[in-house]
Amino acid sequence: MVVGFFPFARVQFNFVQISAFFENQLVIGSEDDEEVYISQNDDYDDFTFSSPRVAGEGGLLTLDGTSKGFASLGTFLLAFCGRSSIFKANYEQITVGSTLAETLRVKKLDTGIDQSALNQEVIIPIGNALAYLSHEPALRIIDNPENLQGLNPRTLSNPIKPDFDAEDFTDSFGAWFKNSIFISSPVNSILYILETVEDAKGSLRRFWQPPQTLPVGPMSV
Repeated sequence: MVVGFFPFARVQFNFVQISAFFENQLVIGSEDDEEVYISQNDDYDDFTFSSPRVAGEGGLLTLDGTSKGFASLGTFLLAFCGRSSIFKANYEQITVGSTLAETLRVKKLDTGIDQSALNQEVIIPIGNALAYLSHEPALRIIDNPENLQGLNPRTLSNPIKPDFDAEDFTDSFGAWFKNSIFISSPVNSILYILETVEDAKGSLRRFWQPPQTLPVGPMSV
């Protein structure tokens, strides 16, 4: 998350922003409006695009709420916004006359109330899967990038639901390290740890460690 004034190309950003990278393009969203800007893939400070749009150029997406975070899942860019919405950005190459163009559109996925991510810092890539902390609050996981049409993120935090319901996840952070998901609650100095164990047959077993009393915020590997 960045706060500041950025006179990039023809676009001036003067807001609290959420940013990420996707396929060599800078993606910038706002906590003040519903627009998401995407840079060109060879110049991160140029957000311009043609009509029709050429592959690799910048882009502009309009969501139905303010941005909460972005993530890549397989070949898809996911945008979390508001309290309940998740969008999938769809790049599709088309031919316009003799020009090879590329459309860039967003499609809203089927999600429930409060199932959007809490913030950018609690969206956790795990190989081809994606775990995140939702507004419910709940720790959810999307583990099939090819099945995003009827998205129903599985819940991983149900075994300790009373703890999650009572927790204050303001300014929370998440990380993945050595087969474990870490979720911090800086407000209460609590660290939640979900461990994953895989047996010889490939079956996964997940279990929660007792909450740790640790005054941590951001985490890095």
